Amino acid sequence: INCSGDLSDMNLNVTGATVTPGVRVGKTTGGHTLKINLKLPEVSNANHVVGDGWDSYSSNTGVSIDNLYDSFVLVPSVIGFGFGVNAGGNADAGLGACEIKLGYIADNKVNLRIGPKSATGWSNANTYHILRCRHNGAETNGGVPFAGTRNILIENCNDNVLIKPTVEGTTAATEFTLEFRNANFNTFIQPR
Repeated sequence: INCSGDLSDMNLNVTGATVTPGVRVGKTTGGHTLKINLKLPEVSNANHVVGDGWDSYSSNTGVSIDNLYDSFVLVPSVIGFGFGVNAGGNADAGLGACEIKLGYIADNKVNLRIGPKSATGWSNANTYHILRCRHNGAETNGGVPFAGTRNILIENCNDNVLIKPTVEGTTAATEFTLEFRNANFNTFIQPR
């Protein structure tokens, strides 16, 4: 999707384990998409069963936000993917000066990943409003977190602001609640 629009009255049920992404906002090559105002549908992976882990889903993505500049994107909910929301740039472009509002991002292996998707991409100076990132307490591997589970992963990017993120999950369900890899000057405002 490279244009403004309102799809918020829709529900998108993805049924393939390897579908990636369910929804792509922006483009992967050819520079930036500029100045869009977009409301996405609710996105869920109907094949993923809570408690089964992510062996078959580890690299699939519910919503991919790529190469946007000076734009607004609303993501109401994403459930049941390897990456719930994967936001960043690639191919000599990036994600910058955007406002991204996230609703219920839950029960994905990594609920929210912020960072470039290639060696020449970037993801800087964006504002994220985050209602809820969580993992279901039943999403465990015999009482042990599945390897790689994260609520929020921020890597190789800087100067992003995360406003009022509610980050939830039990230690039995989430390996790391927050993980930062080479991520500097990212700011959390009133987290819970």
